[in-house]
Amino acid sequence: MKRTARWLALLVAVVLLASACDDRGSVGGGNGEPTRGVKRGTLRVLNVTDVESLDPAIAYAATDFALLRGLVRELYSFDSRVEGERSLQPVPDLADGPYQLSADGRTYTFKIRKGVRYSLPARRDVRAEDFIYAIERQFDPRQPSPNPYSRLISGVDDFAAGKAKTISGMRALDRYTLQITLDQPANDFPSILTLPFFSPVPEDQASGYRPGLDYSEHLIASGPYRLRQYKPGRRIELVRNESWNPRNDPLRAAWVDKILVDIGRSEADIQQGIESGEADLNLDPIPPPVADLQRLSGDPKLAKQLAIETTGCVHYLTMQMDDGPTRKLAVRQAVNYAIDRRAVVLAIGGAYAGEPASTILSPTLAGYSAFDLYPSQDGTGDPDKARELLAKAGYPDGVDLTYTGQSSQAWKDLYEALRVSLARAGIRLKPTFYKGTQVYGSSLRLRSKRKEHHLGAARWCPDVPGNGSRSFIGVLLDGRYLTPSSSNNFGRYNNDKVNAMIDQAYGTPDDRARTALWGQIDRKLMEDAAWAPLVYDREAFFWSSRVRNWTFTPWLSNPDITNLWLDPNTP
Repeated sequence: MKRTARWLALLVAVVLLASACDDRGSVGGGNGEPTRGVKRGTLRVLNVTDVESLDPAIAYAATDFALLRGLVRELYSFDSRVEGERSLQPVPDLADGPYQLSADGRTYTFKIRKGVRYSLPARRDVRAEDFIYAIERQFDPRQPSPNPYSRLISGVDDFAAGKAKTISGMRALDRYTLQITLDQPANDFPSILTLPFFSPVPEDQASGYRPGLDYSEHLIASGPYRLRQYKPGRRIELVRNESWNPRNDPLRAAWVDKILVDIGRSEADIQQGIESGEADLNLDPIPPPVADLQRLSGDPKLAKQLAIETTGCVHYLTMQMDDGPTRKLAVRQAVNYAIDRRAVVLAIGGAYAGEPASTILSPTLAGYSAFDLYPSQDGTGDPDKARELLAKAGYPDGVDLTYTGQSSQAWKDLYEALRVSLARAGIRLKPTFYKGTQVYGSSLRLRSKRKEHHLGAARWCPDVPGNGSRSFIGVLLDGRYLTPSSSNNFGRYNNDKVNAMIDQAYGTPDDRARTALWGQIDRKLMEDAAWAPLVYDREAFFWSSRVRNWTFTPWLSNPDITNLWLDPNTP
């Protein structure tokens, strides 16, 4: 799958507790030395921002996923304790062993683990019917789910349109047997099932709460922790789920007793708190301040508490296909040649923040390979080649392009690096800036604003690593999902040949053949200059000296809080 392993932290094999009451269990330490996992204690988390949601139907951000890892379980999930290719493979979680797949590749049958009980007040086992209700409630008109994958399931469109009272492609054959039928074969479906969207929800408990904030405050847990309190914008507190049994959870050791998240702290406060021992780590995508990174990496003691990980996320420029000069291939190619990607990387934090990107697929996705169709010396851009292409396109004196991006200092710094390097080739930018992620809903997604973003600065992360290219290319560049008004395909790219290749990749069961197909699609997209990739993102993580077995996983773009422990474990 992935051809490099730069993003992998040193992982370990963990032996689960034989009993929930044991204080200690044998575990391999992160430095390769034998040690022992320590139960109990409170993991103290400081975050700048709140979660988007703790309702698994709505949650779609890295912080949400990091906390939901401890609150809910899925049919299939991931094992953060293994290394290499195995770490990219989805494995059974609530499924009691491997699924059965029909000959046509469309129907999955899962046996549900018996004895997995919800937190109070549910007081009962997880059942097959709960997975069906979890999808049905995502179409509540009061707050529809952002889940882009439920429509893979047969009958979901009719249910969503009110043409059917049930989802025909989801059936509870008995209390512990679930059958899911898809419209078309999807070899990545087991990976998709690892997302919290597909975690079970008991209708008898959840139906009394509105989706979103209401259910976030009353979440019924199936994982090792339950929600004691959620004060939006202030605090989240997770405590042990008394109903959780480690014997039927093969993926989570749940060493700590409690997880406290304090919200609204500054970057400087977080760094000071972790270094002083007031806190243990943070879970929102806020690395240590750039000014501190060199000091931390140069200190022999503190460097052991620091990791730089390739997250799988990518900064990129989308280019408008149905308006302005970027309709011409030569202009889009000129933009790719002109950009000084080294300067862009330096503008957002240097090597700690990422490395120059030249492909659509990121290094954590199957099909990624390192190629560059628009090469330049040391990635600094080739303005002469760009001017040549602009002249060929009918712009011998250069060209004016609109640009849309975020207004934060980091994104303004990125813009300035782009402006300077593009200006060398005669490409002049007319910018519009939006506060934070408002840039997506207020401009980039909207066809009505296409004249505003011939170039649009964006960032995207795969929903799953490994066989997760659907969540990149499928969501962002499959032209069949374009609508008259709004789309995540910001530049409105549409190529029938690429669309057909995408379908072929979805239906190819052989790993090597499928990986090769995604690589071919990536190359075709870059031949069309659908994007100007900018940076393969890295993120710096720092944790307190008492945190043990800190393990990054690209499934969360965060550490797995269910498999780390504290030593000393007080408070």
